[in-house]
Amino acid sequence: MSYLGFEHLIVQKEGKILVIKFNNPAKKNCLNRFAYKELGRALSEVNNDEEVTIVVITGVGEYFTAGNELSGTGQIPDLDAYFEESNEIFKNMINSFINCTKLIFTLVNGPSIGIGTTIVGLSDVTWCAEEAHFLTPFSKLGLVPEACSSYTFPLIMGRSKATEMLLLNEKLTAQEAYHFNFVSRIFKLSELDSVVFATKLIHLWRTIKVKTSMFGVCSVHVLCIS
Repeated sequence: MSYLGFEHLIVQKEGKILVIKFNNPAKKNCLNRFAYKELGRALSEVNNDEEVTIVVITGVGEYFTAGNELSGTGQIPDLDAYFEESNEIFKNMINSFINCTKLIFTLVNGPSIGIGTTIVGLSDVTWCAEEAHFLTPFSKLGLVPEACSSYTFPLIMGRSKATEMLLLNEKLTAQEAYHFNFVSRIFKLSELDSVVFATKLIHLWRTIKVKTSMFGVCSVHVLCIS
């Protein structure tokens, strides 16, 4: 199965891994609605690819992602229609994480703001670079927490720390993220950025593994590694 027609993300199939990279380094990998649409498409299409066992999500350059790209919205004639369509694209993207039958490894290569942080709660495994930090400035911007984070964050790190992040806009360093179980490993950026290194993850999954999501969906994956 090939993954073609992606313009806002880099989507590459490398053996049994599907690598998805946020690719907007000039704007700190900010994501627009087209990138969200492509992310949802990739995570949906991979369900039908029997060759792929793991999806790796990371970023190009120094940032994982700085969140939403808002440039150009002031020139849209019908903002109501624009936001209605954008919300639908966003919801479909979030559902694609929840419904993905592959193991999702999020490799946070640098600062992660907004959606980059909240999708960690939707991933199966998250590792980060020493340079990474996590920030969810929703209340500061007059927004509500997104991407199920008001549910996933307390489950992962506890109610108090989740409240500090989601309501008090506290930054989470890489070491703090590890301490509060937000990530499970911290690596040097040179190691994390290597797809060759990421492929070593697969060899940890040679037998039948059970993936039970926090949303109550349980599926069994037989990962046949050659």
